[in-house]
Amino acid sequence: MKKLAVALCVLYAVAGFAAEKLPATKTPPLPQERFTKEFRQISPFDLSGNVFKRIIKDNYLITAGTAQGYNSMTAGWGGFGILYSKPVATIYVNENRYTDEFLKSSNFFTLSFYEGKDREKLYSVFGSKSGRDIDKEKASLFLPVSTPGGGVSYMQARTVIVCKKIATVKLTDNILLPGVKPENMKEQIHNAYIGEIIGVWVR
Repeated sequence: MKKLAVALCVLYAVAGFAAEKLPATKTPPLPQERFTKEFRQISPFDLSGNVFKRIIKDNYLITAGTAQGYNSMTAGWGGFGILYSKPVATIYVNENRYTDEFLKSSNFFTLSFYEGKDREKLYSVFGSKSGRDIDKEKASLFLPVSTPGGGVSYMQARTVIVCKKIATVKLTDNILLPGVKPENMKEQIHNAYIGEIIGVWVR
């Protein structure tokens, strides 16, 4: 009986720990049909605009997960290129960020870009709040929507890039930039995720 009580205590403790790890309550995404009705697909090679301005000045959202559970964060790092003859996007995420947990367990992620007042939400909600604590969709009034490929994005986006994860690299000892070393970074270790661009969608 005593062993059973101990086992139950352990079970409750584990259950409580797991509950803390569950995603915050999310607004269910709109169906994929709504996305394909509002957006048209283009080739990755037809993306317009200055890529550096898109990333570092305008910023964008990284969304990882599925319709059953997802999280988004604002990003100001990243890049586009060619790997194994495929168009790819590379993102860099602090491993302490909630979105990193979804990136590790997801096969797909999306990058979405915004204009005007919608871009302000990238800072006031997605860049300053954690999905561990709040429902970012309710706070921002952004409408999540399922994308082709199994990802999630938002109806307010002007451009959505759907990526299939093909490589993950932890940025630690291999950083050669002077002054950026693990002993100086403390809790600032980042993971690089490289995704094949399998779809680019624009309004």
